[in-house]
Amino acid sequence: MLLEIKNLTSFYGDAQILFDVNLEVEEGTVVGLFGRNGAGKSTTFRSIMGFNNPQCEGEIKFKGRDITCLPPYKIAKLGIGWVPEDRKIFPNLTIKENLLLGQRSKPDGRGGKEVTLDAVYKYFPKLKEMERKWGCEMSGGEQQMLTIGRTLMSNPDLILLDEPTEGLAPLIADQVMEMVLEVKREYGMALIVVEQFSPKFLSFMDHCYVLEIGEIIYDGNAKTLEDDVELQQKLLGVG
Repeated sequence: MLLEIKNLTSFYGDAQILFDVNLEVEEGTVVGLFGRNGAGKSTTFRSIMGFNNPQCEGEIKFKGRDITCLPPYKIAKLGIGWVPEDRKIFPNLTIKENLLLGQRSKPDGRGGKEVTLDAVYKYFPKLKEMERKWGCEMSGGEQQMLTIGRTLMSNPDLILLDEPTEGLAPLIADQVMEMVLEVKREYGMALIVVEQFSPKFLSFMDHCYVLEIGEIIYDGNAKTLEDDVELQQKLLGVG
């Protein structure tokens, strides 16, 4: 198992946000984490990346290693990449400089095909066209491509995608996700995609979870949820 989370609870001060969350991700798979605003989706990502410590309890294992108490930079070095919802690009650096900041060989010095700057430009040609522009000169969709590209440059085994289509026009959102899935297929990375919910996401997912007020209320095959509109309505109020 690539990522295994057992009985994860997480707090902000005295407020408990997650309640005994259990979640698994196998190598090379795409997992969805759905839920309404405030359900605890982003908190789950922050907990995985070590940003809530020491306010987390439970167990988070990555490639068999307990990472629950590790600092974020060590977790990143082990092979987890995070594409945050607010993108966090460097506005006073060029697009190329932003990308090169993320550059790192595969974790643990393992061999195999690596994502290079040229590979990012292949999948996101718009970034190549704009490589000398400053980060502050980019549109929302361009910033999202840059954030994803920078994460890919770290050659992670697992990518956490936090609301990757938030605020993007539908056409741009579809293009971004299509490019991400192409990279995933070529390099064999696993993905966890956090979204409020859209049935179209289920078609490319292997497994999905639904969070409600910090608790997992659905843990099952994505195809099952895709085919059951009544279940979508019950869990998420859509359909």
